[in-house]
Amino acid sequence: MVEPQKGKDLVALQADLRSAETKIDLIVQKINTVEKNEEVIGRTIVAHNEKLKRIEEKGGGGGDSSALKDELEDALSKRFATKQEVQELKYVLDTVNPLSFATIDQVKELLEEMKKELNKG
Repeated sequence: MVEPQKGKDLVALQADLRSAETKIDLIVQKINTVEKNEEVIGRTIVAHNEKLKRIEEKGGGGGDSSALKDELEDALSKRFATKQEVQELKYVLDTVNPLSFATIDQVKELLEEMKKELNKG
């Protein structure tokens, strides 16, 4: 009669182990996400620093806005996304999911509808 209890304990232990493994997997996924975000931020900072250096070299930062304008025009006209940049953007969009957010106009409209319903009732 002692054997059935050991079987139940073993099943419970296996379930706890699976639960712990799942939690560890989630933690690993979150760490990987943080690492990817750090890489993206690092590359962005490097790119911005390089642009700032070019702008400073062209205009010296002494109020010459034409250098900044030229730099921005060059960046906008010649900029093509690499495959990795597109993948990073897709990753960020999937993570943030902008479709789950409401615009200010949508919230105002919803509040007006709720106000009308409350006034009727």
